[in-house]
Amino acid sequence: MSFCGTGGLWHSSLIDRNLITAFVPFLPMERKHVKLCIEDDLRYKNREVTEHVVNQVADVLPYYPPNVKLFAASGCKRVSQKVDLMLDNDEL
Repeated sequence: MSFCGTGGLWHSSLIDRNLITAFVPFLPMERKHVKLCIEDDLRYKNREVTEHVVNQVADVLPYYPPNVKLFAASGCKRVSQKVDLMLDNDEL
């Protein structure tokens, strides 16, 4: 069963040679989803999870569009690094 649509790879040689048989669409992560990742990372590091700490880390991550800051520019990829940075700087 193929879910190929009319996306950017539709006429690609990868598709023509049957190397990709399905596309899995995704939506960008919103701030609320990133905050869940921050909470998970703090728990993993045995740190206290508070709304203040979660918001402090979430505030330093990039979002778009710049005027609304609705979607995370890098999803949860940078969360652990930002938590570490803030822990190292004693900002949490």
